[in-house]
Amino acid sequence: MSTDYAKCLRMERDREAKRRETRQGRFEAEMLSLDGLVDSFGDPSKAAMFSDGGAGAEAIIDHCDGVTPESRHARCIRNARNRLKRAAPHLVPVFNLVVRNGSNRRASIWALAMAK
Repeated sequence: MSTDYAKCLRMERDREAKRRETRQGRFEAEMLSLDGLVDSFGDPSKAAMFSDGGAGAEAIIDHCDGVTPESRHARCIRNARNRLKRAAPHLVPVFNLVVRNGSNRRASIWALAMAK
């Protein structure tokens, strides 16, 4: 090992020691590298922690085929509409207007007035 290389290693070690004295440096020094974790496996593609079980590939294929999963918001609206349909079916058109227009009450009132 050359003396210049050894000197550079010492300087880097000193710089890292000073960096670890800071709050951010201590935080970063405590982080583990995923590269070391990947290297510990013989075949990283076989590690279950790096796999989503094919869910990502299925989502891409479904999106390309035009099949998209229902969002949580859309599912909540559908469930609320179904509950309202059972409890008070005459309020479903008002609910649909509220969903469509959001907080724009004037548009909802105008649409109700024009429908009658």
